[in-house]
Amino acid sequence: MNYSVIDFETRSACDIKKHGISRYAKHFTTDVLCMSLFRSDHKYPLLWVNENIELDTFNHTKLKYNRENIKYPVISFEAICQQTLSADWVIAQNSMFEYEIWNEIMVRYGAKPLPVEQLFDIKAQLAYHALPLNLEDAALALRLTQQKDMTGHKAMLKCCKPRNPRKKEKEENPNWENHIYWHDKVKDYEINFNYCCQDVIVEKMIFDNLGKLPEREMKIFRLDQKINLRGVPVDTESIEAIVNTIETYKISLEKEFKEIVGNEVNTPNSHVALRKWVENKVGYQLPSIDKNAVAELLEKGILPKDVEKVLAIRSEIGKSSVSKFSAMTDKVDTDSRVKHWSVYHGASPGRWAAYGMQLHNMPRDSFLPEEYEFVTDLFKQGDIDFIKLLYGDIFSTASKCVRGSICAGKGKQFFCVDFSAIEAIGLAYLAGEQWVLDTFAQGIGLYESSAAGVFNVPYEEVSKEQRTVGKVAVLALGYAGGIGAFASMAKNYNVDLETLPAIVLPTAMTAELDRDWGAKYLARMFLAKNPDSMSFDAAVACDVIKQRWRAAHPETIKFWKEIEKCIFAAIRNPGQVYSYRGIKYKKDSRFLKCLMPTRRVIHYYDAHIKEKTDEERSYITYQSMKVIEGTTQRKWSWVRAKRGTWTENIVQGFCRDLLADMMLRHEEAGFPIVLDVHDEDVAEVGKEANFEEFCRIAEIVPGYAVGLPIKAVGWEGRRYRKD
Repeated sequence: MNYSVIDFETRSACDIKKHGISRYAKHFTTDVLCMSLFRSDHKYPLLWVNENIELDTFNHTKLKYNRENIKYPVISFEAICQQTLSADWVIAQNSMFEYEIWNEIMVRYGAKPLPVEQLFDIKAQLAYHALPLNLEDAALALRLTQQKDMTGHKAMLKCCKPRNPRKKEKEENPNWENHIYWHDKVKDYEINFNYCCQDVIVEKMIFDNLGKLPEREMKIFRLDQKINLRGVPVDTESIEAIVNTIETYKISLEKEFKEIVGNEVNTPNSHVALRKWVENKVGYQLPSIDKNAVAELLEKGILPKDVEKVLAIRSEIGKSSVSKFSAMTDKVDTDSRVKHWSVYHGASPGRWAAYGMQLHNMPRDSFLPEEYEFVTDLFKQGDIDFIKLLYGDIFSTASKCVRGSICAGKGKQFFCVDFSAIEAIGLAYLAGEQWVLDTFAQGIGLYESSAAGVFNVPYEEVSKEQRTVGKVAVLALGYAGGIGAFASMAKNYNVDLETLPAIVLPTAMTAELDRDWGAKYLARMFLAKNPDSMSFDAAVACDVIKQRWRAAHPETIKFWKEIEKCIFAAIRNPGQVYSYRGIKYKKDSRFLKCLMPTRRVIHYYDAHIKEKTDEERSYITYQSMKVIEGTTQRKWSWVRAKRGTWTENIVQGFCRDLLADMMLRHEEAGFPIVLDVHDEDVAEVGKEANFEEFCRIAEIVPGYAVGLPIKAVGWEGRRYRKD
């Protein structure tokens, strides 16, 4: 196989982060500055420079550079096109950008179209190996002999977007405000051209270093490309009405905010100044004023009224679900579809992630289609007072419209199917907890069964509230979680932890409460680290629930322990394979590899053991992308693995593969996939499509999961919703 690694440097007045790849490529100011190419059968890269580029579009001054300052051969437009299209594969970092730029701009200059089937993405390769997706970080992590040119990166940032006009230019051109001024230092363009070549050198090294994706993963990657090019259809008319009404309401809130804080704080988003203002008002320092901290303060009702109002305004304005509407309007294409939103292998361990609109993080509470139409009519009328009268908080009302704003195109509808309790049965299947599989296969509710065990009541007598607690136990405790894991999940399902002691502790046994490492001991340990999180009795009740869940799931407990033993053994004995229940581990010079029953490998980079000390037991650490505490940013850093981490990765990876295989089957059967959210698979189809067939295909059990009782539930309709 021969391949060409390519990279474009472009410029545009369009903000690519705000508007996305598709709109950026189509923007009238977007143009190619240069393109580099490194063929698999070449020893060095080649460069094409777009000599049509004007540095000064007012005086039509063309870019004139010195070839002696370019490190690599400069070739013609025809030659770069031939070298690209004649390759079996065309490889790039974030290949959808290269695809859109080629087919919008290079084709405009006379190139033949680039087929999407010819593309491969370095990002996909990095993601599959659990490495940083950023080229600079990836090259550093892999310790390559060639690294990204960060000096060139600075030059690229100057060349890629408009600059501010100079005083003389304003004087010469009375119409300067309607004119675009580009960076005009030739030296920076020359640095940028060399930077472009260095990028393909690093990209080629990464591709050669990591190798191709397995065949099945290539199919999944190709499907992801199709999903991104199809785009998610959205109701632009309703979205614009919601955005406009919210903006009007925000202005009124910001005015009220300023009336309270005066000139001490500029906006509700002025984090440092607002925190200082609040601390001055309450007379003590706050650990944080982030979303969770503000919600907790407001819930306690201990703040002065003016502080409470200011924080409430900040909380309202900052609701992320409402910001999704702005993301939709910013990124929607001319065909009312948002493209390039899906990220293959973007989340651990192989699950999809979402870019821009964050479609994997939508509010659960949503209007059904009929009510959606009524509510969006009110937004179109801009009747804020009536919306508040009927529904209360306008931001919450808008957030309930997020899902419904995803709307199938004219003459189309959505088919949506979701695996029922897939993580719970996936864990039971992998661990060998046969009674759970039998219970589920017989149509007996897993959450009711869990609640019956927790509360020592007959299955038939489980109340709605008890079922919710049972559901929390199933979802929270399968990965070796304890009091904290249960409490976090309980919060998601609005379970009041302080109600648990009265219904759990009367049946608690001495062995559950007072033994070594019993509920009381662990509750004290938890509260020492998390004071004020709950009462002592609530913490004890949470641990009793944990103990009862574990007592009912002995094979799961064994699974945690045996998997961890395999991992320790694999790291201590590189090259040897250790397995339990079909899960295999092996350590090579770079990766700890977990071979799943699905034949996919989960990678852990540079995994090693921190041996036991007097203070703590031995544990495993590896390098991964980690969220920096107190921010939403992720950084390549060392991660300490907990016992439950390994099981969680196995189960979620297994469920991801079940979803991916279902999506492939649907696509091959003629159901075009446009969206996947967690365990949901959404196709956009014509009115003649067969929903029963769609559901039948969803419940096909793959060969690697024989005996797994898959059940799929779904719906059909024009607007996306959560059933």
